[in-house]
Amino acid sequence: SRRKNLNSLITIPKNFVYTIFKILTSQKEFILNSDKVICVSNFVKKNIALETGINKTKLSVIYNGVSGNNSVLESKEKTLLYVGRVEEEKGVLDLVEIFNNSISKRFPDFKLKILGSGSYLAKLQNKKKDLHLDGTVSVEGWKNGKEVRDIMGSSYVFTFPTKRIEGFPMTIIEALLSGLPVISIDKWGVSEGVIEGVTGILCKNKFEFEQKLVKFLEDESKMIRLSKSAREYALNNFTSDVMVEKYKTELSKLI
Repeated sequence: SRRKNLNSLITIPKNFVYTIFKILTSQKEFILNSDKVICVSNFVKKNIALETGINKTKLSVIYNGVSGNNSVLESKEKTLLYVGRVEEEKGVLDLVEIFNNSISKRFPDFKLKILGSGSYLAKLQNKKKDLHLDGTVSVEGWKNGKEVRDIMGSSYVFTFPTKRIEGFPMTIIEALLSGLPVISIDKWGVSEGVIEGVTGILCKNKFEFEQKLVKFLEDESKMIRLSKSAREYALNNFTSDVMVEKYKTELSKLI
């Protein structure tokens, strides 16, 4: 009986690996047999080409789009905003530490607002309590789309200190359409939305992120300029209307 139980434990990982292998193999076959493959970013396009060996002429990039009806308030609250999964690899604990070390005392009018759910939610709550930041850091959990867009429209800057590979985060698109400059660590697909000096600021690591965030908060004129250019760039590149027109163009080539 004990041996039988042991064998069943061994079989599960083997079956799991086989299942994953079959899924990935089927996906590769599906891609290779397609007339056209639409990728959500150039980063994704590059990786599909490397992983499958598909003819690059079959690959096109069309960024995901959203409505573009995001609210943009002229009067901005002094809020640093993060929206996304609350996980270690998203850099959320680093963000709280950066706020505590370099922002809260130097810029006492600013607050940090974190929206989203995840396994680090409780750790984040404990972290802000340990650092006595209950009055300046709010961890608000999950919000629906309208609530997020309303908060984005009144915030000052969108912070994205990610540590993981990013294809092309939708939260960045939403932020830009809300007139929010984005300061982010440069991880793969992020730089396709965060254009240095146009829609935001790119950083190599969390140390540079901290330095550039402080410098950005000292320059209100830069915030105003980037806020306008961020929304303009997003309206020209990341709305659902732009996305649909590009799909029409690609489909017409196949008819």
